[in-house]
Amino acid sequence: MPVVISVLNSLSGWAGCAAGFATINQSATIGAASSGDVLIIAGATVGASGAILSYVMCRAMNRSLKNVLIGGFGSGSKKKKAVVDDGIKLEAKEITPSDTAEALVDAKKINITLTCTKGHLAPRVTKKGHPKTNLP
Repeated sequence: MPVVISVLNSLSGWAGCAAGFATINQSATIGAASSGDVLIIAGATVGASGAILSYVMCRAMNRSLKNVLIGGFGSGSKKKKAVVDDGIKLEAKEITPSDTAEALVDAKKINITLTCTKGHLAPRVTKKGHPKTNLP
């Protein structure tokens, strides 16, 4: 949604730029800025900044502008089955947090991989003496 708003902002700038071209005062003296010139400059600035912002936001989401603007239409909630190389069909199964807790309690080994943004939590998660961990 923010990308769509940014695109609309860009389009309003380009519309202002076009209005400036349409209303250029032909009787303006050389060196003096007419109201049309101001519209052209301001519209081009708003249009370009909105276009750049839209491009940067699309790159950050790893999506094209076309995909952002019309990509959501027609997509239903169809379950897709993944096929492994050996031909076995797999289906994702939704589990509840209590099912996850049971699986962790029943597991013999647990591998915790933290991302770099949450790396500061590693000592707290694996703290020795915690009642739920069996660290040597």
